[in-house]
Amino acid sequence: MKSIFTFLLLSLLLAASCSQQHFDEEGQPVVTSEAEAEELQIIRQHARAFNRHDVPAMMQHIAPSFQWSSIMKDTTIIEVTNRDELEQAMTSYFQSLPTVRSEIEEAVVSGAFVAIRERASWQGKQGELSQTALGIYEVRGGLIQRVWYYPAER
Repeated sequence: MKSIFTFLLLSLLLAASCSQQHFDEEGQPVVTSEAEAEELQIIRQHARAFNRHDVPAMMQHIAPSFQWSSIMKDTTIIEVTNRDELEQAMTSYFQSLPTVRSEIEEAVVSGAFVAIRERASWQGKQGELSQTALGIYEVRGGLIQRVWYYPAER
């Protein structure tokens, strides 16, 4: 009985240590698998360009046939259907929110898919505002092919 308890305890401790999230100096999640590193690295580079409001650098990570969808209850709304539309949308977005920044709070990689919890923050008329959202990015061939975003929470 004691050996079973010890085995279970060690298994739980090992699982907890493996699932613990580690972060780099920029607060970005550290990846331990090389296969996962490439997809997440592309999303991180994209986020860094977003935080610099560097639209041309953002577009380097986007496939020409990129699609951005928003999930709203039982409806999927296609917001953008190609890289050019995204470039125009991001240029307008940064003009309307010149202080916006984004932080990847958590990330999970499953093959070509990177799920993130993102916190966007910006300066509003009455102080700093922020919201979190869940997004799932599809990365293939080194480019972001699609993203699905779920409703933001404040």
